[in-house]
Amino acid sequence: MPIPLGSALTRVRISLLTQAALTGALVAGPLSSGAFAPDRWLPLVAGSAAGALVLAGFVGTRTRSAWTMTLGFELLALAVGGVGLADGRYVPGAALSLVVIALLALPSGRVAFPATVATKSLPVRLTPPPVVAARPAPPSAPPAFPPPGVLVNASVPPPPALPPPPGYAPPPGYAPPLGGSILPGR
Repeated sequence: MPIPLGSALTRVRISLLTQAALTGALVAGPLSSGAFAPDRWLPLVAGSAAGALVLAGFVGTRTRSAWTMTLGFELLALAVGGVGLADGRYVPGAALSLVVIALLALPSGRVAFPATVATKSLPVRLTPPPVVAARPAPPSAPPAFPPPGVLVNASVPPPPALPPPPGYAPPPGYAPPLGGSILPGR
C-alpha cells in the first residue's frame, strides 16, 4: 500500500531521523573536540540517538506495537532530557520527542498505526485418542520374564575372585572374602 508524501507516518519517521541525527551530532561533535568529557550521560544520549534511528525504521511496519514502542521510547527520551536538564546538561533531541509524541497522539498518528482486530477462533475440542485393546502374545513365544513366584535356576557359578595384579601387594591385613558376611564382627 503506497504511503502518500506528507502522511502522519512520514512525519513521524522524519522526526525520528531528525532526532537521531541531532542527538548524534551534538554528542559526537563535542566528544571529538574534547569539550564533552565522557561520563554517565554519554551512554544515555548515545542510546537515545541509536534508539531513535532504530525506531525510524521500525515504524514502517505500521503496527500498533510500533506505535506503542515509539510512544514509550519518546516518553523515556523526554524523561532522560528532563533529568539531564535538572543536572545542568542539555540532552539533545529531547525537545524533538515532544514533537514525535504530539504526532503520535493526534488522530492522524493513531490512524497511521491501525490496531489489529483479534480474531476469535472456535474452541478446540480435546479428545483423547481411542483406546485400542492390547493383543495377547502368540502362545508359541516364551514369556519375557518368569511369572511371579517361580524360582529361576541359578546354575551359573559366581565369578572367581581375581588375584591382585603382579607387582601389587595387597594391603596388610587383607584377606579375600571366602564367604559369609564381609561386615566386621558378623
